Amino acid sequence: MNYLRGSMCVAALFLLARVAPAATEGVVEAVGEAQIKNGDQVAAKKVATADALKKCIEQVVGIAIKSDFSATQAESVKNNETQFVSDVSDKLVQKSEGFIQKYEVIDERTDKDIIKIKVRAHVFESKIKSEVKRLADLLNAAGNPKVMLVVQEVYDSPEGKRRVAKESLVGAYLEKELLARGFELKGKGEAHAVADDSVEQYDKWMHDVGGAAKMARDQGADILIAGRVEITDKGRMDEKDVAGLDALKDQTRIEIASVIRGLNSATDEIMSTKPVQMTSIGTTTERAVHRAFQGRGENLIKQTFDQLLDDMKESFKKTADRGQAYEVKLDGIKSFKKEGKSFLKVLEGVDGVSTVKQKSFGGGALVVDMACKCSAEELQGRILQAAEKTGDLSSIDIKDVSGKKLAFSL
Repeated sequence: MNYLRGSMCVAALFLLARVAPAATEGVVEAVGEAQIKNGDQVAAKKVATADALKKCIEQVVGIAIKSDFSATQAESVKNNETQFVSDVSDKLVQKSEGFIQKYEVIDERTDKDIIKIKVRAHVFESKIKSEVKRLADLLNAAGNPKVMLVVQEVYDSPEGKRRVAKESLVGAYLEKELLARGFELKGKGEAHAVADDSVEQYDKWMHDVGGAAKMARDQGADILIAGRVEITDKGRMDEKDVAGLDALKDQTRIEIASVIRGLNSATDEIMSTKPVQMTSIGTTTERAVHRAFQGRGENLIKQTFDQLLDDMKESFKKTADRGQAYEVKLDGIKSFKKEGKSFLKVLEGVDGVSTVKQKSFGGGALVVDMACKCSAEELQGRILQAAEKTGDLSSIDIKDVSGKKLAFSL
């Protein structure tokens, strides 16, 4: 339940680190909580204890960031810490016990249906510091990807009328979560124009994977997050709907179906996200929607965002393995046989390049798609250095650099 709350941003981890100096010796205290469901206190205690252990680890993670990263890196929440924070959160959820040497419960309290557990844990600091560095390196290798977010929200009334929301609440919540983790968002104006269109036009846009990917690339985004959320208002519940639970009578019931997917804009690779379906109840439609989106437990935002983080993490790992995708253009070619082929050969020989693929040639301009385990600045320098040693390309110079698009001229 506290996964998102516990990993909001690096700054929050710093705050935790400052209030827990004992973590420097590997001994940390923290309080976890959980809701008691159906009177099962044993299960709730396990969840609360696990939550407390995760918070213990987060304190040590904060100190590891503070001690192992430079001041520039620590403040650069839109760069190296983007995927790092998300990956650390994933690791905490998946294998927190791997970072705990031993622990003891030092306090236990129950307040109505909430149980709170305080633990004192001995944490393996060396493991966490190793994880911090590995994850920061992974993000850096992936090129600190930027995101474009396009979410359409559709409401169906009890009478069967359909309307497209001018502003998507789910999109707003997802944007908030992305920004909290340091992701840089691109193309907000273009995204709004697409999401605000009709259902039919949005479907057409979604099905054109190549066109959607190009839009994201043109906006400087490496990842496109897009999809639709459909909220169906089933109206107020009567006696046959509440099955004897009179307290639910006259409450409004809504049904939600959501599919949000990620798309690597460079490779057109779709990161398949599982559909989310849920029912929510409230005194009004607005209250039911709010409960579904932001209520305790596995709400729509948490389910959607957790899955997106997993999908993006896998995509970033692939990017790190094969190198970042770039589009390189050379203008002023008089002879493709001489200068064009020489340029392709130069690109293939650049250090860190894994793939080189001719995209187009016309009007003296050669456009190439390529992947390199390097930054745009490093790639620019390597190409210039290699080309200057080639007779046909010795006059080459940089013309323009925009994100991951590099243009050269002869």
